[in-house]
Amino acid sequence: MKLASLIIGITALVGMLIGFVPCLGWFNWFNIPLALLGLILGLVDYNNSELPQTSYDPLKGYQKPFPTGALLCGIALALSSLRLVVGGGII
Repeated sequence: MKLASLIIGITALVGMLIGFVPCLGWFNWFNIPLALLGLILGLVDYNNSELPQTSYDPLKGYQKPFPTGALLCGIALALSSLRLVVGGGII
């Protein structure tokens, strides 16, 4: 699910950039559900992942790998929603 979230995150960022083009703001209506799906997949994978035994740091303890796909989807979700609010797509 980590790879799926990353692919969806990259796709959502590209869709967000398309939605920022004037007269194409409606594209964010398709981009927001896609980014939300990727965010959910990334967070579910992050919560279900086990700690690797090689990532022990004496000062910080065990650390999980960072959910990059969830971060990309969260950024795309926030900026696409902001674009819809500013552009008058959500009243």
